[in-house]
Amino acid sequence: DDLVTAYVAASTFISSNNTGEGDSSTIRYLDLGTGNASVLQMTTWYLLSSELRNHAYHIEAYGVEARTEAVGFARRSLSFNLGTIETNGKTYTGSSESITHNVEIVNGDFRDLIHSQDLSDPMQQVASERYDLITGTPPYFRIDFSGSDERITEAVINQGGMPTSMQSAPARCEFRGGIEAYCQAAAAMLQPEGVFVVCENWLNDKRAHDGAKIAGLDIVSVWPVMGRVGKPEPLF
Repeated sequence: DDLVTAYVAASTFISSNNTGEGDSSTIRYLDLGTGNASVLQMTTWYLLSSELRNHAYHIEAYGVEARTEAVGFARRSLSFNLGTIETNGKTYTGSSESITHNVEIVNGDFRDLIHSQDLSDPMQQVASERYDLITGTPPYFRIDFSGSDERITEAVINQGGMPTSMQSAPARCEFRGGIEAYCQAAAAMLQPEGVFVVCENWLNDKRAHDGAKIAGLDIVSVWPVMGRVGKPEPLF
């Protein structure tokens, strides 16, 4: 799902030729609920290897993640895969020919970006921008909670089983919102002509369409993806 999301996001963005308003040399990209930053990195790599390299571009990218342990893994991955360089007195995560890129992982709940109140300085910086490209891979399985805002007394998974790993559970199950929350955040953070690419479980197809409509997003295309059972390659 991460690989397909990154491919569709980068290729769609390139074909639509969207760049930042007021500064056509900067591409602003946001990954919601970035986890270990796999989509964030693959999308950035694709943009760096595309025909954009024939022009002078700067990529400014953020991945927002609420889980502290995942933030640590994501930052470690960035340090290995992108590193840092100094160009004209400024620090970037790297460059590829004529494109410089700065990719940052921010610890926070992306749902808070909509309100922009009582945010940490890094989250405030993310909230202050509007983005040409936004990606998201929401958890696939809905959870119904009982209790109050102050105290949850019960959590029931209606799709699949309860995960046993504390690290992976929020990535699989909707402890911090599902497709609807991603649509709301994307609608608030996109440039007027920006692109939002999201991957969702087919069981939640109606929720995805309803969530987009409620958030005021127009669905331009849908890519049905099915794994190829018993065939080592290609995967889909």
